[in-house]
Amino acid sequence: MVLMSSAKSNAEAVVAKSSLKGEYANICLLLVLYTLQGIPMGLGKAVPMILKDRGATFSELGTFSLQSWPFSLKLLWAPL
Repeated sequence: MVLMSSAKSNAEAVVAKSSLKGEYANICLLLVLYTLQGIPMGLGKAVPMILKDRGATFSELGTFSLQSWPFSLKLLWAPL
């Protein structure tokens, strides 16, 4: 009987540790930040196609491609 109550209290402790109560705001913030990070990346891929359809030169498209440098440099400042 003592073993059963000990096992039951361990199971209750595990359930209490895995509770998401109070974490929904953090999860929502994480989703918003990932979405905001993806918008410039998506626009960086779509806008050159639109510009090319409107007659932009390769030089102008190359200049626009510099918008992706901050995402490339992110690998360098992330460990700081």
